[in-house]
Parts: sequence; structure tokens; C-alpha cells
Amino acid sequence: MYKIINIQRAEHNKYGQVTMIKVNPLIKVGSCELFSPDESDDTKTFLVANDFADESLIHIARAKQPWNPNMSDFTEERTYDQNNKKHGCMYVDNSLLKSNIEMIFPIIQFYSEPEFDRGIELNEEWIFLRDCVKTPHGTLNFSAVAFVNDFEKGLQFLTNGVIRLNEISASLKTINITMLRLIKVCNDKNVSIQLFDSNNELIVAFSGGDSSFSKYVLEMKKYYKM
Repeated sequence: MYKIINIQRAEHNKYGQVTMIKVNPLIKVGSCELFSPDESDDTKTFLVANDFADESLIHIARAKQPWNPNMSDFTEERTYDQNNKKHGCMYVDNSLLKSNIEMIFPIIQFYSEPEFDRGIELNEEWIFLRDCVKTPHGTLNFSAVAFVNDFEKGLQFLTNGVIRLNEISASLKTINITMLRLIKVCNDKNVSIQLFDSNNELIVAFSGGDSSFSKYVLEMKKYYKM
């Protein structure tokens, strides 16, 4: 049995957006059960999907009630604390392991207004996960996902975040991106990424190879039950 001493949303470099739960063990002393409210070597860290941390778990944390997680729902993962030079472990929600979807997308060209048909060569990688895309110019979190299946095939995301486009072209600026389309036109060998602003206007586009595009789309369709 544990007492939750901290619960918060976090951005994990491997699992994306998660909820991190820190707990201390309950120690029985006579007829009493005691625990330390401070983090120590006895503190355990649980990493769970955001929907796992529902109102009931938050109530347990706020009311300082005992928490007894089902350890079969978690997998122990070794960690290393760079700051303190210490090895440790955390317990990862099995649903995160099953849904660790990733596509490393090589960007080869960049297009912007007014002539989207004239591309600028780029050489960088964007990492698409199940709930966000990480770019060298900012991270876009996904709030909704839809499958595109017409002349163009792929995924359309509603997003939260900004992209620092001025890092690519001096004529552009940092822009809040509210929609991203990851699509492939039939018979086209490249995949296109299109970014839209809050007015649903196409701002910029990128293109790259499709080595893992089909697999990523399939895994996302399964995960989001599309």
C-alpha cells in the first residue's frame, strides 16, 4: 500500500504525454500506518496514461487515502538519473507500452506562400508519436485525430502548439498551428505535411519519404479505433 505524494502531467521523451505519480510506502507501526510526505530513496514512480489518472485517483491523492495499484498492470523499467548519477526504476502502465507508436519522418523539402510549388531543400527529422509530433522547431500536441481516405490518404490532426518557422525561413515567424494534415496523394512517392493556422489557412507544407508512413497510419487507426 502506498500514499500518493505527487501527481502531475508530464512530457516523457519516450511515451509522450503521460501522468507521473510519485508514492511512498505505508509503514505499519503498532496499530498505526505512517508514511513520509517527502521524496526519498523509498519513493516509487509510476508512469500512466493520462486517462488512467481519472477523478477517483485524483480524489485518493487529495484525500491522502491509501493507493494499492495492481502491479500486474505495470512493467518495471530501469532508469538512470543523470543529475545524481544514480540508477533506479519506474513502473510503466502497460497500456503505454502497447501504444508506443512512433514514426521518424525525414523532411526533404519545405514549401511556403505564395508559390507552394517551389520547394526549399531541408534535411531534418520529425518524430510522430501517438499524441504529438516533435520537430526541431517546436512540439504539436494532438487533441483529435481523423482518418483521411479519398484522393488523399492519411491522417488529419487538431493540434495545440507553435512552430518556429523563422528558424527555416527569415520571411516567416512563429505561428500557432491548430491543424496538421499528414497525407499521401495516390501514386505519389512522397508524403506531405500541411500546417494550418487558427483561420484554417494553409501556412506551410513539407514533404518527405514514406518508409514508415503506412505502418504509422495503420497503428494510429487501430489505437484510435477509426
